[in-house]
Amino acid sequence: MLIGIGYAADPSLGILLAAGFAAEKFTTSMTLAAEMRANGRSRRAIVLWICIIAATLVPAGVMGMTLLADPSSRAHTFLLSMTAAALIYIVTTELIARGQRTHDTTTTVAVFFAGYIALASYAVLSGA
Repeated sequence: MLIGIGYAADPSLGILLAAGFAAEKFTTSMTLAAEMRANGRSRRAIVLWICIIAATLVPAGVMGMTLLADPSSRAHTFLLSMTAAALIYIVTTELIARGQRTHDTTTTVAVFFAGYIALASYAVLSGA
């Protein structure tokens, strides 16, 4: 829904969020595929679940854009900040848990935040 909220606030912000989510979904899907493969799942099951994950982006974006097409600027700001904070919390806790299992905590978290800061900086500098 964050993509739809961002697109309703400003189309360039929606595109920027879609690009960020696409990158996040790619890495999540690759992690899921590796875990499923390690647990003996078939390639067919892996592809099915990855397709299900990918298929959630468009309906959620459309729903966010439709439901929140006309709220005030304050409502958009509040919703964007709350969903961004929730996303950062979820991703960070997952990165820390995964880092403790694979011993790459510092690198993984640093790369995530570098990417986040790069996207946020681009948004600010481009006026999105």
